[in-house]
Formats: sequence, C-alpha cells, structure tokens
Amino acid sequence: MEGKKYAFHLMPSGILNENCTCLIGNGVVLHIPTLFKELENLDAQEVRYEGRIKLSDRAHIVFDFHQEVDGLLEEEAKKGDTDKSIGTTKKGIGPCYASKISRIGIRVGDLRHPETLEDKLRNLVNYYKKLFPSLSVDPKAEAHKYIEYGKKIGNTHSLTHAHTTHNTTHTTLTHTLTHSTPTT
Repeated sequence: MEGKKYAFHLMPSGILNENCTCLIGNGVVLHIPTLFKELENLDAQEVRYEGRIKLSDRAHIVFDFHQEVDGLLEEEAKKGDTDKSIGTTKKGIGPCYASKISRIGIRVGDLRHPETLEDKLRNLVNYYKKLFPSLSVDPKAEAHKYIEYGKKIGNTHSLTHAHTTHNTTHTTLTHTLTHSTPTT
C-alpha cells in the first residue's frame, strides 16, 4: 500500500483504512505479545489506529507454552511407522483452540480478574503437563506477566474492550443493511 509493506498476523488489514474499525472477536485466539509487537510496528510506520481496534473479552489467549506444546505434538506425530505430522507453524493456535473447546482456556476478560488468573493458569498448565511432563511453566510468573498485559490493554487507548462483539457486529450490520442502496 503506497509503496509500503505491512505484515499482519493478528491485526485485521482494515486497520490501514482510517474509516475502518477493526474487531478482534471472540473466535480469535490471541498471542498478546504479538499483538503489542504489531501495534509497535504500526506506530513505527505512522499508521493511525487509536480508538479503531475493538478487542473481545471472549477472545482466547495463546500462551508461550501453547507454542511449546504445538511443537511437542508435532514431534509426537512424527514417531512410529507413519509420519502423521501436519507441518504446524508452532504458533500455538491448535493447542489454544483445544483449550477453548475443552473449556479450560483463558480469555482476555480473565485478565481483569487477577485473583483467579493464577488458578486458571495452573489448571491449564497441569492439563498439558499430564501430556508432556517435561513442560516447564511457572503459573505464578506467567499469571503475573499476563496481569501486566491486562493492565497494558486497559491503559492503551488504542484498544477498546468489547464486552460483547456480537452487539457491535449486529449494530454495524443493521446500520449498513438499512442504509445501503441495493444494486440490481
């Protein structure tokens, strides 16, 4: 765009359109350090995004140990007579969705409740340690790190918590559909 190259992994590409509000919704699994890195890159490229990013409290968090588990699962799949590996990117996406589906995942909204975050993390880590006893994660340190990320999200005017992205999407679609001219 305008001779510049942009690389997004989490950020919707609509962020480049100043008339666009971007939604990171509840179906997304989100590696928060990557999100902040992408915001830093946008700052460096002088892309204005303040107030145009809505982050669902229901989006699930990809932790670094999800990425480690992703690699461990890939290695396990290569064992035996038949290679059953899938060529994962090792970004932790599959294990995070598995946590979500198993109802043990941690959501962005959980960062607002530091009093329960460490226990939730401990339960999640223990689940994966049953599969991979060599997994080394300190739930207390991880909770502390993510509580700080939660504060950073809360203090970043660029990111707006969307308690329910369903209402945001519904309102936007209703407005668009009732105010657009049909084409024939």
